[in-house]
Parts: sequence; structure tokens; C-alpha cells
Amino acid sequence: MLNKMSTLFLALLFAGSLLAQSQPMKKAPLAVEPNVAAKNINVPNVATSKAAANWVLVDSMGNIYGPAIGTINPLAYDPYTNVTAFVHRSLAAFGGSGMLVYNISTDKGATWSRILPGINNGSSVTARYPAMAISNPTKSANVADAIAVFAWPVLLNGGFDGVGFGADAPIGQGAPFAGLIDHDGAYSSQNPIWAAQDNDKVFWTAEYSTVPEANPFWQARLFSTSDFATVDSSTPYSFQDSLMGGMIVFGGASKGNNVFIAGAASGELNGVDTSNVLTSGWYPVVMKSTDKGATWTNWEAIDFRKINTLKNYDRLFDYTKGDAFISYGGDVNIDKDGRIHIVTSLTDTTIDGNTGKNAIVEIYQTATGWDGKVIHEGINDNTYTWCSDRDPALGQMGPSPYLAVSKAGDAFACQWVMPPTITDSICDIFISTRTLTGNWSTTLHNITATPIMNENSSHFAPYLEGSGTSYTAFSQYSYEKGNATDSIVQTNVANVYCAAVPLIIDGIDAKNGAGVNSYALEQNYPNPFNPSTTIRFNMAVTGSVSLKVYDVLGREVANLVSGQMSQGSHSVSFDGSNLASGLYICKLEASNFTATQKMMLLK
Repeated sequence: MLNKMSTLFLALLFAGSLLAQSQPMKKAPLAVEPNVAAKNINVPNVATSKAAANWVLVDSMGNIYGPAIGTINPLAYDPYTNVTAFVHRSLAAFGGSGMLVYNISTDKGATWSRILPGINNGSSVTARYPAMAISNPTKSANVADAIAVFAWPVLLNGGFDGVGFGADAPIGQGAPFAGLIDHDGAYSSQNPIWAAQDNDKVFWTAEYSTVPEANPFWQARLFSTSDFATVDSSTPYSFQDSLMGGMIVFGGASKGNNVFIAGAASGELNGVDTSNVLTSGWYPVVMKSTDKGATWTNWEAIDFRKINTLKNYDRLFDYTKGDAFISYGGDVNIDKDGRIHIVTSLTDTTIDGNTGKNAIVEIYQTATGWDGKVIHEGINDNTYTWCSDRDPALGQMGPSPYLAVSKAGDAFACQWVMPPTITDSICDIFISTRTLTGNWSTTLHNITATPIMNENSSHFAPYLEGSGTSYTAFSQYSYEKGNATDSIVQTNVANVYCAAVPLIIDGIDAKNGAGVNSYALEQNYPNPFNPSTTIRFNMAVTGSVSLKVYDVLGREVANLVSGQMSQGSHSVSFDGSNLASGLYICKLEASNFTATQKMMLLK
């Protein structure tokens, strides 16, 4: 039985060669929220079921700040024990807003238990932005063989001046131990942690600067442990802030002996054509170890412009406009063949050097190099800046793309947040899916569908439950308790919700839950659109179908579908490049069913 934390050891340095570029943009500083006193409430009330998914109340926090970073993940699921867990900052009764507690569920998120005492009880009380994972290296179905592991930045002296690590062995035991890693510089507020399900290594990272004054020297430190009694550190490369503005680590993933770290950075990196550098100077980057973290490759930059399916995009999507910084995000996971998959967001700058068409995309390894897929295109430039002073994500999470993989490594689900229409400004949570050999589903699951609540403080467990074609994904969001509007008080008590979302992932398209048994014509998305949009419809049975588009005078302008279609969900793309701006009518006819939807083309 593990009962205490011994001395934590510090890491090597991420070292790397540097290349001066034409003033690459610097990453935005993350908010250090006011050190407000944690409010107290009773044990959470029974959850209210939300539209589109069965959202269950997990617990409450003293304020909204705890999970408000998109490159860490406080939500974990172990596909072998079927345990779901969530770590968060506490209520006043359990040690204040800097104390960490976690909750677990053993029934796929239907009911939850709070685990006490606090993880960092008596150590590094001023914790912020915690992340967690579940280590189960033997793939045991016995909960007693799984370990909850945690990492967090420590708020000291008005900044993030340390990194904490803790574990509860076994998960749910209620005997957690923790340690504080001190330093001689300044840390960032992002400490992603991950655990492989087929080896005993747990990894977490911390961005660190030895010289916090002008031109700090940033190191992406990597920590690991296999016995939870000693913490090793290994580190390949560093970056000079005056040249590349720091780096953003999206996270990491492990399978077998392979370990990956992915993020965004600029500078002299493998794969960068210095004669054709991106406007911002930042690229997606990957580092790999094939010996469980003992040795590492250099950082490799991925020039997505060389990937045919992504060649129209020319920079990472800076989701906070109008300031002097860049704001990027992403996530990483591994497939059954031990290859890395990254989800992030890109921009086709059709308007100016930083605005245009924005998309959630996947970049992934193949046997011969890199490939990519567009998951969804159609996000407004200003979606994530309109309410950054009062939203539950503090303006820090943007689209928050997360990537979950099945236990077998052959099915994926991607979650992100955006408004349901491109002209809206209040975010819902969306999911798209694909098999390893298939394309991303065009049917997008809106799993909140709350028109006046802004659920952009959300996370997604990195593993899916299930196999074959039937899966369950685990999603989380937090919101001010008792508030169902788009304006919240960030310092009030916040509730944490989790949903187990049923998915069918069959390589054709995705259906939410049970199979399609009725006809339907959905509203096109995006709407308004320019110049293309996606139209989705359901067929109750296999049969003849007609899908046409008319102008307001009743003239047919497009015959999209005419013939036999199978039962299920279908989608088609409508391109209005050759049409004038205005209102158009989409009409579906199948069997005795007829439906229409209005579509607005704006050029």
C-alpha cells in the first residue's frame, strides 16, 4: 500500500537550436484569477437532466475557475475497470478553493462519490487547474488495481511557482498523498498528465522558465513515475522566448514503449521551410520516445500546408482576436498501431493575416508520413471573444478540441465547443466520430443544446467505453450553480456536470443512441452560409428520396438527391458559389413524408 510521497526529482532540460524569425507572435498569458475564498454549500442536489444528453451533477466547486484551461484534462475514464473520475478544486468545508478533491463513478457516470480527504491536504494548498489520469498497467477489471494520479500548478507569490503531483492508490481509497516540486524560476499554469493502459509509466509536463525577467528561457519539463515513490525527469529541448514566444503543450499519450508529446511552437524545427514560414511563426509540433521516455527525438514541426486535405489552411486558429498574442489549443491520442493523432483548429485566412474560415481538424501519422482530415469547418472568428470577461472558461479555452479513443484503438470521438449556428455567440458542446479507417461523421451531436447557456468550460475523457460499433463517451462541463443564462458570476459556487453519451461508430456516419426510425430534415449547418453548407436528413426505411433546393420564386436551383437511399442518417453538401445571396428553400420528399428548411446564403 502506498502511503506517502518521497522526494520528487527535477527534470532534464528541453534543449533545442533556435532560429530568429520575423517576430513570431507570443502566446497569451493565462489568467491568474483572484484568490477568492471558497464558498460552501451542502452536498449537491439531484441533477436536472439537460437536453440532448443526460447530464448528472457530479459535485460543486467554490467558484468557476478550477477547470478553465483547455490543454489539461480533469476528467478520466478507465475502460478496464469502468471507473470515471473528475478532479476539481474544493468547497470551503474541505480546505478552501486551493484544496483538491476528486469524485468517482463506477456505473458509467450515473452516480458519483466524493473522495476525501483532499488530495493535497497539508501540501501546496494553493492549487490551480488540476489534471488527472487513471493508471491501470495490468488492464485489470479490479478497481483495487487502478491508481488515480494528479498534477497541478501551485499558486505562490502571485504566480505559478511550482508543480504538484499526487496519487490515490487504489483509486477511491481516500488515502491520497501529494508532493510539491519547487523551482528556481516560473512555471506556466498547464500541467497535462497521462497514463498508458499497457505499461506502468505515468507522465506529466510543465512549462518552466529559469529567467522570468526579459527574454525568459522556456523549458518544457517532463516528469514521470512508475512506482509513485520517486519521480524521474527527462527532457529533450528548450526555447528562447525572445525568438519564439514560448510553447504550448497540448498534452501527451502513451502506448507500449511509444510516448508522444504534442503542442505548438516556433523556431528552428524539423520540417519547417524557412523560406515559407507561417505568418504567426507557430506550427503543430511532436516529440516521440520509443523506450518509455528514456530517450527522445527532436521536436518535429508539422507543416499542415503540405497535407493535401489541409492545404487551404495557412495558420493555427488564434481564437482570441484583437490582442498582441496567440491563443491555440489541441489534444493528442494514440491508435492501435501506436501512431499519434492530434486535434487542433486551423484558419484559412481569406480576410486578412489572422481571420477567415476556421475549422476543427485532425492531423495524424501514417506509415509514410502525415495526413489530415477536416472534422468541422464553420466557426466564427469572434466566437470565443464575445464574453471572455464573464464566461465560465475565463476566455482561455476557445474551441477546446479533445480526442477520445476506444480501448482497441480503432474508433475515435472528437469533442469541441461552438455556437449551433455561425452567427450565434453562445457555445454548445459537439461531438463527431470516426473509425480508424473511416472519415469523420457529418452528423454532429449537440450534447447540450441549451440556447441561453454558454457551456464552453468543458472537457472530454480520453478513452471511450465499448467495442464494435456501440460506444459511450464521457463529457463534462461546469457552470454557476442555479444559473441558466449566458451571464454568470465567476466567483459564485459552480456545479460540475458529467454525461455518458451513447454513440454508434460504424464508419459510415454516427447516430446518437438508438438507430434511426423516423424521417427528418434537419436545419442546414452553418446557416447562414457562404458558399457551402451541409444538409442532414434521416430515412426511416430504405426507399426513394428527393432532396432539392429552390429559390424564393419556387425555381429549382439544385437537385441534390434523387433515387434510393438506405435507412439511417445521411448528409449532403450544398455549394452556392454560383448563386446570389438570399433565401433558399431545401425540400425533402420520401415515401409520404415531406419537409422543408429555410437556408440563408450571405456573400
